[in-house]
Amino acid sequence: RLLGASSRRCEILGRRVQWTGDVPFCQRIPCFPPPDIPHGTHSGRYEDDFTYGTVVTYTCEDGYPLLGDAHIHCTSKDGFHGEWSGRVYCGVRECPPPQLENGRIIRGVSQKYIHNQSVTFDCNKGYMMSGSREIRCQMDGMWEPPLPHCERAVHCQPPPDVPNGSYSNREATAFTPEMFVDYTCDLGYALIGEATIFCTSSGTWSSPAPRCKVRECPPPQLENGRIVGGLSDTYRHNQSVTLDCHNGHTISGSREIHCQMDGTWEPPLPLCEQVVHCQPPPDVPNGSYSNQKDTAYTPEMFVNYTCDPGYALIGEATIYCTSSGTWSSSAPFCEGKRCPTTLPLLGASSRRCEILGRRVQWTGDVPFCQRIPCFPPPDIPHGTHSGRYEDDFTYGTVVTYTCEDGYPLFGDAHIHCTSKDGFHGEWSGRVYCGVRECPPPHLENGRIVHGVSQTYIQNQSVMFDCNKGYTMSGSREIRCQMDGTWEPPLPLCERGKYMEEAFPLKEYDVEQGKPLASRDVHCHIVFCVHQREAWISLEMVP
Repeated sequence: RLLGASSRRCEILGRRVQWTGDVPFCQRIPCFPPPDIPHGTHSGRYEDDFTYGTVVTYTCEDGYPLLGDAHIHCTSKDGFHGEWSGRVYCGVRECPPPQLENGRIIRGVSQKYIHNQSVTFDCNKGYMMSGSREIRCQMDGMWEPPLPHCERAVHCQPPPDVPNGSYSNREATAFTPEMFVDYTCDLGYALIGEATIFCTSSGTWSSPAPRCKVRECPPPQLENGRIVGGLSDTYRHNQSVTLDCHNGHTISGSREIHCQMDGTWEPPLPLCEQVVHCQPPPDVPNGSYSNQKDTAYTPEMFVNYTCDPGYALIGEATIYCTSSGTWSSSAPFCEGKRCPTTLPLLGASSRRCEILGRRVQWTGDVPFCQRIPCFPPPDIPHGTHSGRYEDDFTYGTVVTYTCEDGYPLFGDAHIHCTSKDGFHGEWSGRVYCGVRECPPPHLENGRIVHGVSQTYIQNQSVMFDCNKGYTMSGSREIRCQMDGTWEPPLPLCERGKYMEEAFPLKEYDVEQGKPLASRDVHCHIVFCVHQREAWISLEMVP
């Protein structure tokens, strides 16, 4: 065999010429040592190397005939790996007669059994075979496969019957180990226990047979309700009960339910929900609403608002009670009708008919009425309004504000577009999303002299004063606003301010009380103002 590359290439590298790779070489294909055999030997037992073409010869001991070619040689199928050309055995002339306990030979009975002769077995009644039914005499005097065994047959008793149920494999006449049966119950019955059991090697079933129990529905438990018809200790197929809710609750679902074959109730168990009421609708001045005789307003009930003659309704004319116990929107209001409040006139309020030669025409252009517009409702911190996706807001438009959690709403949540002059629109009010507290006010170089508190809520006020040597800039009193800020803003305490002025002064003799020599002097007068106190100091300047 060739060890190495089967080809090499001549390469020119600069001024040198060389062959690629290493020089391959040929090696004789080796074989493993020839196998030793019982009762025999071979001619190569003292050799170490067996290469392609090597021949060895086998000989057998007396009484053990040689089976196969006595001469085998080292050869190869792939030209690389060696193997021996054949196999030799030193056999025996016969195999021993096969004896099967609790069984018998049913085919191949003979006085003697030579190489390649086969026999077939069967077990006596009451026994089962373990192993191959057919065995064959080998050249070494052994049977292959090995002799089987006949073991006493194990059977399980037929599976027990269960009332109102059945099992599979009823057609079987015997139940041997590993056989299994499946139990099922008749309609309306529930299986209790193992549905599948099997016959074990000890001839018993793997577990007791199950039982079939009449299927029952669980007792219906209605929270905030009770059973008013069909009360029983057990509930079986097709049995029904009637349910009702306690006072203050209303039923959602069917009042009557029926027990099904699968142990469930149909229709499903209803719910008893707490009755939700809305407060009576708010009265509106100069108007009224329908259904005023009702004493309770439950979800889905609605009222219609109307205004007295001479008044116009602004807002939603119909509101209804929601499932949360609130009205769908705020009540409208009735506003006195006036001109031109709702529709201002654009153009001349009068036109004159004129005769021009043979033609007659009206002066000016035809005026028209336009709804009074409002600017978009103001956005507020920590809140939003229902008109944020709208573009036009005209007289009578209502928007509703809501605040984020933790920010209480101050003012009327519902504001509407109105007008004071009948021409320009404005919103009816202002809404704030406040905070529960204002931050404690800290005045640098000052202190709180009135209104100190652990917390500061809306409309609470404090008064400040500055430390000595400082003067206040801003308001001494501030008040907590609904948006969590202080108004006016926190003041400042600034270091005291000084004014300095120089002016001429005649020099006097203090004792004589008259001027001295005629010479002028200059003095500095300094005014210091702080917390309503003032100091004056004089300093003579030469």
